Amino acid sequence: MALDDADWRRLDGALSDCLALPAGEREAELERRLGDRPELLAAAIEALRADAEPPSIGSMAPQLLESMGLDLDRREDEHWRARRLGPWEIGPRIASGGMGSVYHGRRADGAFEREVAVKLLPLSLQDEDMVRRFEKERAIAARLNHPGIARLLDGGTAEDGSPWLVLEHIDGQPIDAWSDQRSLGIRARIELLLQVCEAVQFAHCNLIVHRDLKPANILVDAEGRVRLLDFGIARLLADIDPEGATAPLGARLTPDYAAPEQFTGEAVTAATDVYALGCLLYRLLAGRVPLSVSGLSLSGMLEASSEAERPSLSSVACAGEMPPGVKASEIDADLNAIAAFAVQPEAGRRYGTASDFAQDLRRWLDRLPVQARPVGRWRKALKFARRHRTGLGATVAAFVLLAVTAGAALYQADQARAQRDEAQSVASMLQELMRLADPNVGLGHQVNAHALLRGVLERALDESAASTPTRIALLETVADALLAFELADEALRARREIHRLELASRGPNHPESLSAQRHLALALRQQRGDFEATERLFVDVLERRRRVLGPDHPDTAESLWDLGFLYLRFSDQAHPGRERAEDLIAQALAIYREQLGAAHPLTGRVLFDLGLATDDADLKLERMQRGIAIQQASATPDDLQLLQHQGDLALVLGAAGRAEEAIAMARAAAEGYVAARGELHAVSIIMNNNLAGLLRDFGRYEEALTTYRRVDELVRAVVPEGHLRRAFSLFGQGATLMALDRPAEAEAPLRQAIAVLRHNRRDNLEAVTRVELGDALKALGREAEARAEYQLALSLWREKLGRAADDPQVAAVEQRLTAGSSAVPAVTP
Repeated sequence: MALDDADWRRLDGALSDCLALPAGEREAELERRLGDRPELLAAAIEALRADAEPPSIGSMAPQLLESMGLDLDRREDEHWRARRLGPWEIGPRIASGGMGSVYHGRRADGAFEREVAVKLLPLSLQDEDMVRRFEKERAIAARLNHPGIARLLDGGTAEDGSPWLVLEHIDGQPIDAWSDQRSLGIRARIELLLQVCEAVQFAHCNLIVHRDLKPANILVDAEGRVRLLDFGIARLLADIDPEGATAPLGARLTPDYAAPEQFTGEAVTAATDVYALGCLLYRLLAGRVPLSVSGLSLSGMLEASSEAERPSLSSVACAGEMPPGVKASEIDADLNAIAAFAVQPEAGRRYGTASDFAQDLRRWLDRLPVQARPVGRWRKALKFARRHRTGLGATVAAFVLLAVTAGAALYQADQARAQRDEAQSVASMLQELMRLADPNVGLGHQVNAHALLRGVLERALDESAASTPTRIALLETVADALLAFELADEALRARREIHRLELASRGPNHPESLSAQRHLALALRQQRGDFEATERLFVDVLERRRRVLGPDHPDTAESLWDLGFLYLRFSDQAHPGRERAEDLIAQALAIYREQLGAAHPLTGRVLFDLGLATDDADLKLERMQRGIAIQQASATPDDLQLLQHQGDLALVLGAAGRAEEAIAMARAAAEGYVAARGELHAVSIIMNNNLAGLLRDFGRYEEALTTYRRVDELVRAVVPEGHLRRAFSLFGQGATLMALDRPAEAEAPLRQAIAVLRHNRRDNLEAVTRVELGDALKALGREAEARAEYQLALSLWREKLGRAADDPQVAAVEQRLTAGSSAVPAVTP
């Protein structure tokens, strides 16, 4: 029976519609729909009666689907060929997948040369749900900054509404092909897999599960470095729910590497990625995955993945053709046990984390007992003897050998028991936290990354959770993550507990206790809640380090630098410590020069901050430029600290009136940071906001307004409504609109900025913004409202901040109140 495309479509439509009817009515409906074409009717009834998945065009006409797919690909390529997305020009297609197509791209605006990978959502998939998923991928990728993960460089929305993202281009091969081509042995292949585990563990620490780990998504470059790709179906643990975890995923996961819970709808956790890592271990060492389900129906996949017993690694290796360089005889019982533990059908019986899996692989490499296999005393003794055979000479009597190995076995047994108990405690902790994302047992659909991090913190604060060293290590990670999410209050709680634990276990003068107190002060500084308390902590650490470590120790220099930086960046202009900032940082610089040398990058960083603290304009620039030059001598092109310093230098150049030089440097620094961290990173946003400020300062108002509005879009995408960062782009828009003589448009963003600044208790900036709003209201003829804003600004400066009457800002506002309609001086932030 030869059918054309129209016949297949008619057949598929009839089958799809009749399946919505009760079983007894389906054949009658088919006869009504297809009675004029007996051959179509026969085919439909045969498909309907078949004991298989519901019939569809996909099973009956795969060649038609392939043709349609090729046609769609061709149209996509024609649509995107040579188009520009921001500064990026699209080249030929590299790959396609369920969550988008990847094209080769390059930087085309002349700023610098760079090849990239541009990922686009196919036009045929751009419904609301898929666009939301694609944007979620962009947000996830922005959080993953790790040398083993391809970095997000940029992202946005095309003129036609198509979302896009730009990733660094990795020139490499899939990990299995790379290993086979070089005939790597078992140890070398496991070392590669350990790199993968490290990158996956980093993602898990950022509460992200990849969910599609497979060789094609793991490339190895010419230098043997692993790079993890494609977080297209990755999910934040905080966002996982039954619908999001499974239902829409079918065509996008890779069945042979998918864990059973990805088919059944159970909660997806870090153990889901562990299953894929176990399958990858099979592929690298045995040439095949433990269970191949590709080609089966969905119900067949579900049944096989949930119930089928996985063959051992060695049996898979012996049953097929071994990968080149691998010997089946090298796969021992311990390696079999590791592989089997990783691919258990039940998630709770696998390794809890990628780190646990990696630890067992390292123990196997080091000939140590592995967690996956219960260890007897004699086997431990044998392993000990094998590891130390050169140290056990032939002259040692058999009795001595037995005594040594037995003693070592007993000692290692105690150590292993302690490690096992600790590992089980931590695994229990992590499993409990992962379950928070399950709506049946945890916080349900209301859980988000902030809620999950808070849950992690509460669990880590529980004194029964684990030993003190483990709790400290966990709290360190949690504190850093909380600060990254700008949860300053929670980060401060974590840092207080770390400090308490260090004091209890080591005493107040131990270097680790002093380091914990320093980080507590840094967290308190970040919170901006109590300047005096922050100052006291920094001063105390400085005094203790001087006594304990000596006046010339680098840690003492660090504390001098901390205190000077606090006064420089975080104190009010009238604070007495402001005058001490330059001297404190100069003392730190002298110690670093003596201890580390004048050319050390850290010396350059301190010299730069000394420049910031310098009042003399020429000396300020000289010190800052020398500090940058020292750092540049050993920096990589994407050195983040250097890029930030260049952005700061641009502001100083702007204050010196060197407009073009300042704008060029600010633009280059911002673009460099965006290239390294993505447009949504907090520092990228701040640097672009600073660029907008320079454009405004030097009269390039339309460009400044465009930049401020883009910054505001980015800020709203990553922070809540009342976050302080929103105020800066809002104020910038208002001030720029005032410069463009558009006061009616300026009023709204200025009022919004004031609300944010009041919420964050930023009195000085609120006063400056109220003056700007007063100017807008005055320009609109609303004199009484304008005077009210000026009076509120004066109240903030005089009563809250203690400014004197001759303060330049105070004097400028006083003049506004008495000048009537005449021109008055500007008030700068």
